Amino acid sequence: MNVDAIVARLDLSDHSIAALEPLLDVEERARADRYRLPILRTRFIAGRAFLRLALADRLEADPRELRFTYGRHGKPELDAPFRFNLSHTDDLALLAIAPHGETGADVERIRPELDHAGLARRYFSDREVAWLMSFPTVDRPAAFFDCWTAKEAYIKARGDGLSFSLQAFCALPREFAVYGDPRESARWTIVRSEVADGVRAAIAAEGSGWRIEMREWQWNRPAEGDSALAGLESSATAS
Repeated sequence: MNVDAIVARLDLSDHSIAALEPLLDVEERARADRYRLPILRTRFIAGRAFLRLALADRLEADPRELRFTYGRHGKPELDAPFRFNLSHTDDLALLAIAPHGETGADVERIRPELDHAGLARRYFSDREVAWLMSFPTVDRPAAFFDCWTAKEAYIKARGDGLSFSLQAFCALPREFAVYGDPRESARWTIVRSEVADGVRAAIAAEGSGWRIEMREWQWNRPAEGDSALAGLESSATAS
């Protein structure tokens, strides 16, 4: 059984954004308008349109008609026979769609300028801190985000937000354990990926034996003068 992982670029032309914006509902458009920086507004609109188009394609539905509900900590849900989760970093978005249970996704661009050791000591478990510090300094940024994305993906899959301590579990490349809870530890699998140069991602999903089917979202460019929704039958192609 596969978990679909679809990657989309969010930096689109003004014309494309104008064509995509009508796909959003009233609340989403209001959220978009609260962004002061135009690039953040553009990326938000593109991300929500991507989410709607990808899910609607799977449901054979009109993307404008999708009605999301939100969990206690803001995780979006849909009355559908699958679970999904969206993450983004800069101009990239990652959507995970799991047909068999809850899922969480996280994508992060590696940021070498951060105090990775200090952040690890604050948010990682002791075992994860020791693992990170075993790397040469030059390799720590990539290692940090390999672990960070896995931890975020699990937290998002649970739907608990940061009410569940990041230090309560270990999410190393060959080890996942929720301390003191072996049943919860066995419930999840986390798969990591490098979705672009310098960009790390992780997907957590219930069960075992599944694999990621990675796809790239192809935006169809509306012709000048087309109606707002013309040419937006975008699709995901295997990469």
